[in-house]
Amino acid sequence: EESKAPAATSSSSSYYYVPLGMNADEETTIKLLRETVMKQERRLKLTEEYKIPKLVAKAKQKLSQGERKPALHCVARKRRLEQDAENLKNAIFSMETQILLLESAVEDRDIAEAMKAAADTLEAMHDGMQQEQVLIIDDLTSAINEVSQTMENDILLDEEDLLSELLQEEPCCSKK
Repeated sequence: EESKAPAATSSSSSYYYVPLGMNADEETTIKLLRETVMKQERRLKLTEEYKIPKLVAKAKQKLSQGERKPALHCVARKRRLEQDAENLKNAIFSMETQILLLESAVEDRDIAEAMKAAADTLEAMHDGMQQEQVLIIDDLTSAINEVSQTMENDILLDEEDLLSELLQEEPCCSKK
């Protein structure tokens, strides 16, 4: 099952996918990432659609008036803004990737829990079965437990890695 939360962007009426079973810290982290992505997208749009074209027009105007040095300064500022726009695109991509990885980790954890519950149920069903059937179910149960344990370990490592990466990137995303 899944729930959907409304998108917070004014330009889109789409919905964000929110996996069930997410704890408050995970929801808060994903919400923070989405809000930061939206802020950076607005900043990128302002830079690409307003600031850069304005500098190009100003540079052309200065050049047509014979003011070569100020025109070159405008072009240099335009190049810095283009580099800033590229950095914003990379940061947005990185944050969107983190959102997807966090959501996937939650889903993987839920799958591991379901598999463990299934293994526990099979174990409980051993009562009243013939010895041969019990051995077959024991083999299945141990295989399910191995897969479940592997997934749980992967999820724990993945979550720790993602959270440490997020903590490292927060200062760069809050710059204005």
